[in-house]
Amino acid sequence: MKKYIILTLILFSYFFQSQIKLHDKSIDSIIVTNSSKCFDFHFDKKASRVMFSEVTKEEGVVPTKLDVSADDNDGFNKIMKSKEEYVYSVIYNYKFTIDGSIFYDASFRYETSQYDKLSINTKIDYINSACLKIKKGKFISPKKAENIVMQKGMNIIDYQSIDDFYYSARENGIKSIKKNVWIFKEKIKQQTRTLVLSAKNGKILADYRQ
Repeated sequence: MKKYIILTLILFSYFFQSQIKLHDKSIDSIIVTNSSKCFDFHFDKKASRVMFSEVTKEEGVVPTKLDVSADDNDGFNKIMKSKEEYVYSVIYNYKFTIDGSIFYDASFRYETSQYDKLSINTKIDYINSACLKIKKGKFISPKKAENIVMQKGMNIIDYQSIDDFYYSARENGIKSIKKNVWIFKEKIKQQTRTLVLSAKNGKILADYRQ
């Protein structure tokens, strides 16, 4: 009986590890298929994550999650050697660039070996649209946007992306505003500074720290 349990755990560990895909090529396929070839893109392993949730016989899936970076080998090994059972989902992060400068940062969430193709298609359509508007001069370029925020004192850019909405602090709380914007973030110690610029002319729309 004891040998059977050990064998089961070994087989489960092997099966579990073989199911984790740290980079699913089907995302690349969707991007290439729907791309206007306006941009270059690459998989950002450091920013990609795997969310593990513990499974128990009594309660099913326990909501407590382990959040492991895709490049954290020690973290993965610790989970693999654990006697607990887990379910997981993977969050893949991609950087989209124009002439080497990042203009869009995208995350695609895959549940275990499944993905929402329609959701990815919709996001790629927006990335194409934004890229073409930058190329045609309707939106300011990544370099010009970077120069503006650097002039405002942002020295180390941790995040930059163009998007079609942003959050603004109002008297009655945070409000989502529909507008094409550049979003830049810089983290110093435990505080993150966010600068939001109009995608069309570079006007500062928001500047706050959290």
